[in-house]
Amino acid sequence: MARFLFTEGVRKLSAGNGSPIPRARPILSVGAIATGLLAVALAGGCVSRVKELRKPADFERLIGRRGQPVVVDFYKAGCEHCSALEVTLNELAGEFAGRAAFAKFLLMRANGQATAPEIVAKHDIPFYPTVIIFVDGQERKRLVQQYRYSDYVAALNECLAAQPAGKADGGAAAPVGSR
Repeated sequence: MARFLFTEGVRKLSAGNGSPIPRARPILSVGAIATGLLAVALAGGCVSRVKELRKPADFERLIGRRGQPVVVDFYKAGCEHCSALEVTLNELAGEFAGRAAFAKFLLMRANGQATAPEIVAKHDIPFYPTVIIFVDGQERKRLVQQYRYSDYVAALNECLAAQPAGKADGGAAAPVGSR
């Protein structure tokens, strides 16, 4: 069992038999870590493509947009499944960039307090995460507690295919493949 010995104001780690344990050297320098984090940020790994909605008015304004599907993730703070789904939605936002808008709305704080009970009631959201795809302000698809990337790709492609030609991006919507 290791213990700390204090000698002449200097802390030394002891193996218990009086002999000091050699100090471990860091594997990566601070500069190497900073360079790695910068590379991830520049590659888009830290940038969310999913817009955070904070007010019900912002939500209503976004889903009322014409011309492209709007994917909204309704989530609860502290929900592990909601956090895991955020990664998937961020990837989808990159894949469907310019063809669909992506947003998330915090509906329940970790302490159980609702942030927008009127939205919960209006759109009947009893479980988290719930993802609803709106087209021209109307609900077209709902995915409740679903986590497979391919389910979201299929739902989005279906919504895009149902749009009149030229509405989303100036031409017919070509399906996007799943990974």
